[in-house]
Amino acid sequence: MYLNRYVALKRGSRRSVAKMSAEVKEHLTNGSSVYMFPEGSRSEDGNMRPFKTGAFAMAKHYDVGIIPVVIRGTSQALPKKTLKLGHADMSIEVLPIIEADEVAKRTAQELCKDVEQQIQQALGHVEIS
Repeated sequence: MYLNRYVALKRGSRRSVAKMSAEVKEHLTNGSSVYMFPEGSRSEDGNMRPFKTGAFAMAKHYDVGIIPVVIRGTSQALPKKTLKLGHADMSIEVLPIIEADEVAKRTAQELCKDVEQQIQQALGHVEIS
């Protein structure tokens, strides 16, 4: 992860949050995308965990759009708490972008809830009302 310049975060560390924010800014300034997983951590059972608002607050802060991405099947490829690679059928689905001007109009909480619902619907788990 280090060699690929992944942006790391140690949960609960203010210093890590500040460092992560600076690295995100650097990536965005250089024209790179930043991939964030709003669940905060991988699931033990393969089910999607509730989203946290940090990634959405970051998008608002840096005035960038959000591209929701659905990733299916990864829990079997590398189960949590192991380095044993497994076999898995995986797929990726890119959902419609939420443009920066739309991000600016909404709260991080609204964006978080909307994206979580979009991804849940794409996974076939809930209906968007």
